[in-house]
Amino acid sequence: MKIFLLLIVKVLLRSHTCAEDAVFGRIIPSRLQLFECESVSFTCEDFDDSAKFRVLRKTSSKVSTCASNWGMTKDSSCIIKHAYQEDSGEYWCEAQDQRSSNTVSISVTENTICSAGSVILESPTPPVMEGDDVTLHCRSKRKSSNFIADFYKDDLIGSSSTGEMMIHNISKSDEGLYKCRISGAGESAKRYLAVSERHKDSDVRSDQVNVLLFFLIKIVTISLPATLLVFVLRRAFGKQASKHDDTLTSTE
Repeated sequence: MKIFLLLIVKVLLRSHTCAEDAVFGRIIPSRLQLFECESVSFTCEDFDDSAKFRVLRKTSSKVSTCASNWGMTKDSSCIIKHAYQEDSGEYWCEAQDQRSSNTVSISVTENTICSAGSVILESPTPPVMEGDDVTLHCRSKRKSSNFIADFYKDDLIGSSSTGEMMIHNISKSDEGLYKCRISGAGESAKRYLAVSERHKDSDVRSDQVNVLLFFLIKIVTISLPATLLVFVLRRAFGKQASKHDDTLTSTE
């Protein structure tokens, strides 16, 4: 009898847990194995209408949310248009109250068509000076007039349909490793962009100007009193000479 009651309790608990899971939701991937440059989508299903949810993932780098820098959201789905090996990892749905759905593991296999080398990132030849406007070019060996280029410095910093991205008024904080991706073509190798400080040259010139001004001021402060003294003395001697001449004239 006891065994029968225990079995009933287990069945009830399992059905209650399943009911909760069904209400909470689950994540459904469109595929688990894919090659680079292929697309994959994740859908959050069976969520309570009042529950707000999002798709998260854990890769070798960190835990992040969809649309932060690796995917795009559409309705209740997260879509990666062109997956790469670094997109391999664990994915799940999470509600606003931090309850999590089941977790699925995605594996992305290298594709020679998408390997680095078919895409290159062109940056200006050094030196790049602070305050300059710098243009990055993302180019592919494949000739295409219709493509999207994504530019990265750690994370995504911009996208372009022309393959070009401009950094206005560049500063030392923009210095670092850059790379780009072209949809369906691949990813470039990382390229270091060095930025030189412009104020060093201006400081040298400013010091030179300051030295010249110092000497000019010294010359003026020394020569001006001397010039005034000479002028006063000449005037005084001129008056005395004039009086002396007048005295001689009257005597004669």
